[in-house]
This record gives sequence, C-alpha cells and structure tokens, in this order.
Amino acid sequence: MTTTIRTTLLTPTVRLQQNPDILAAPMGEETVMMSMSRNNYYGLDEVGSRVWALLAQPQTLTDLCTALQQEFAVDDETCQREVTTLVQALVAADLVNVG
Repeated sequence: MTTTIRTTLLTPTVRLQQNPDILAAPMGEETVMMSMSRNNYYGLDEVGSRVWALLAQPQTLTDLCTALQQEFAVDDETCQREVTTLVQALVAADLVNVG
C-alpha cells in the first residue's frame, strides 16, 4: 500500500473546511475521527477538537486564531504557529479540504 502525502501551502487567508467524508465524534473534550478511504483513525485533544469544530464552516488560519484567542490564553505568534502545524497535518491526512 502506498500513501501519498499532500503538501499544500497554507497562507493566512486560504479557506479551510472539514472533509465531509470523515466520520467524527466527540469523546469528552477530545474528538476521534475515522477516514474510511484511508482506513485510519485519528484523535484530537481539546484545542484540536475546537479547531475541528470551527472547521465545520469555511475558515482561514486568521479566523481560527481569532476564535481560539477568545477562548484560550495564547498569543498570536504561538497560535499561528501551532494552528498552522495542526492544519497542515489535517490537510496531509485528507481530513481538511483547502480552497
């Protein structure tokens, strides 16, 4: 089995949204997800779960950090860095669509 890893340039204004083919369920403050096409499951912690919830509607990295900074004690630089890293991983796993 060959796995293709997508690399996408994420800018602060690119639109992001959950892949509608992903099965997801909350488990306490965490979220578990299943990709039937990849036959893989994934888990997100509390902050990752909040990002996932926000991505139910199209969001930019800037939108995500604006929302997260209202809910969590995080500065802009850290938020941008951490959210970009998370979203890159979600995009690479085909959990989030770009565009």
